[in-house]
Amino acid sequence: MTAEEVIRENELAAYLAEYDGGDKYAISMRQEYGEPRYLFRVGGVGCMPMGDVSAIKAKAKNGKSTLITAFIAAAICGRCGHIECVADAPTVLYFDTEQNPHNTARNIRAALRMSGQDPHDDIPRLWVYNIRTMPKEERVKYIEEKIFDKGPAIVFIDGLRDLLNDFNDIAESGQLIETVTRWSTEYEANICNVLHENKSKEDTNMRGHLGTELVNKCADVWQVTKDAKDKTRFTVEQTESRNAPVDDFAMKREDDGTITIDPGADKDVVYSKKAFDTILEQTGSRRYNELKNDYMELTGVTEKTARNHMERALADGYLDKNNGLFYKRRNDAKGN
Repeated sequence: MTAEEVIRENELAAYLAEYDGGDKYAISMRQEYGEPRYLFRVGGVGCMPMGDVSAIKAKAKNGKSTLITAFIAAAICGRCGHIECVADAPTVLYFDTEQNPHNTARNIRAALRMSGQDPHDDIPRLWVYNIRTMPKEERVKYIEEKIFDKGPAIVFIDGLRDLLNDFNDIAESGQLIETVTRWSTEYEANICNVLHENKSKEDTNMRGHLGTELVNKCADVWQVTKDAKDKTRFTVEQTESRNAPVDDFAMKREDDGTITIDPGADKDVVYSKKAFDTILEQTGSRRYNELKNDYMELTGVTEKTARNHMERALADGYLDKNNGLFYKRRNDAKGN
């Protein structure tokens, strides 16, 4: 850092210390707030940001733990199918409130097997806890103590509903979601919560007031659906995202518990260089929504696809971004 940069940093720090009386919750437009630090990429698109809250939902016995197993395997060895871990050797915590210890261990052993690890040995950055028999009033405190002690990048709570007495109680649900959100911020971890959908086939919302509060706080919500004919196959859809959306993909659980990604769902994202060139050749740069809308109009793709194409073009280096503006950076990238 140059002397001038040090001076500017010090001036900004002094300004922020005085801005709005030094209120730590105030957002100043002079301050740059970094892009989310993603833990994973799925099909090349970033997801599961650190310092934020995520959720996995499904009907009962419909593959929620299968998706967790895939994420854990990716975190351990760097990749599971087209789920890629972009964090450097993250520590993972997994809390199971629902299954018996045998089933908990079976799922984790599958993740270890998929990662090339000894399925009957422990590894130092994966910590697994079965708290099904723990008194309900002790669970929240226990989880926070483990988060504080282990310093994880991601925490899976498989059965968030079991941390409170009544998932329809407005006050109790709100307090629990506030606690989970605080954990994500204070410990700079992604807190991924597993919650059942409502029992009705047509209702895919997460259960109770707890589910309503949770979805409002989530950066990512993943829905897992079991195939009607093949009970070992599951479809995964990112139903909610505050960032660029991820394309749907499929999983298959093998007899030994390991998981494979459906090859048909592991498709490359091919964007239109010509469309980006046409949009940017006059103005040179466009803001996110401007570029997205222009790209949709020019190519006829959906909003979700346009976002995926922009994200991939950034990852490939064909587009670049600075101060909220997108512009073209010529490079050898995928596209047509």
